Amino acid sequence: MEAAFRIDHVMLPVADIDRSVAFYSALLAMRVLESRSDAKRRIAHMGYGPRGEQATLEIVESVAAASPPST
Repeated sequence: MEAAFRIDHVMLPVADIDRSVAFYSALLAMRVLESRSDAKRRIAHMGYGPRGEQATLEIVESVAAASPPST
């Protein structure tokens, strides 16, 4: 019996995506399944198998200048 609910991915904001990819690769033996970037962010999906078949870790580095905190 197949479960009706499952987690597709968990998003984790990071300060340095290259360092985070190295960390999860070394510590948990995950591999980059997909990566992309635009003017605002760099994104890498990491996991153990094809996306869609099991949960992945989506790490996101914001590359746009942060807005000043509101007062």
